Amino acid sequence: FSLLDGDVLLVGSDGRDDIGLMSETENRYINEDETLILRFVERTDAKLLPLVQEIENNGEITDDISFLRIAYQSEIPKLSISEEIRRTFLKIQTDAKKGNYENALSELIPLLTQFSHPNFHSLAGKIYFHQKKWIEALNHLKLAFNENQSKENLLYMIAKSEFQLGKIEDAVIWCERLFLRNKSHKQNTKLFFRLLDLTENFDKKSFYLEFLSHEGNTI
Repeated sequence: FSLLDGDVLLVGSDGRDDIGLMSETENRYINEDETLILRFVERTDAKLLPLVQEIENNGEITDDISFLRIAYQSEIPKLSISEEIRRTFLKIQTDAKKGNYENALSELIPLLTQFSHPNFHSLAGKIYFHQKKWIEALNHLKLAFNENQSKENLLYMIAKSEFQLGKIEDAVIWCERLFLRNKSHKQNTKLFFRLLDLTENFDKKSFYLEFLSHEGNTI
């Protein structure tokens, strides 16, 4: 899954719960409350050294503890657009949803020359994709994805565009990125295994098919 701006992922070994505590009768026992560590994390804002100190202050560590903290803070300033531009884009988006692709593009492309917003590139890429203009689609879809990598469907459209342009190895890479994120995306999974056949990457296909069978997923 993708981390959004400001998200923190904290991973810990099972020793985080193996804390020796004292009962009211002064008898020592091992903690069995798996939510205790969550309260420690909340109190220390998931910062590693204060977290370990919090654990030590509340009991005795009886096993090895390992923690990994991954935080994401975007350095890319968020693009803001005026209300007038937003209304214009929503009108273009409505045209595109109705299938009026040429009319939508005639208004969208001039807008893109003024404001290179990822949402504008995303819409342009989707329109070109539906028109099967693979080179144009690929250009805009990649620009949109670089700015917002949580959009899974962009990954699939990029992979499909690469495939249609004969860039099989590149298509495999994009398909696999989406497959590892979302194995239930059936269009991508079908394309991914087709590409693995085309590239004769049978070992990888066999591995992932076995993985899917264990997970209970279907293609």
